[in-house]
Amino acid sequence: MSATGHGTHPIAYLGDKATAAAFALAGVKAHAPAPGHEHAAFAQACEDSKLVLLGTRFAMTLPPNALENALAS
Repeated sequence: MSATGHGTHPIAYLGDKATAAAFALAGVKAHAPAPGHEHAAFAQACEDSKLVLLGTRFAMTLPPNALENALAS
């Protein structure tokens, strides 16, 4: 989980399809990015949202510096 950008969506979730669907039902902007698009989806979510929630498996696909940079901002 990361407090990041100052965008228009208060909360975003990135992870698997089933969990994304549940978050979407709760009104959260949720995505299950296709393989190979995880880093771009994370960068966009950080720009668009005040809080970005990550599924464990999704977070493991990101380079460590992406998470460190998000936490530092």
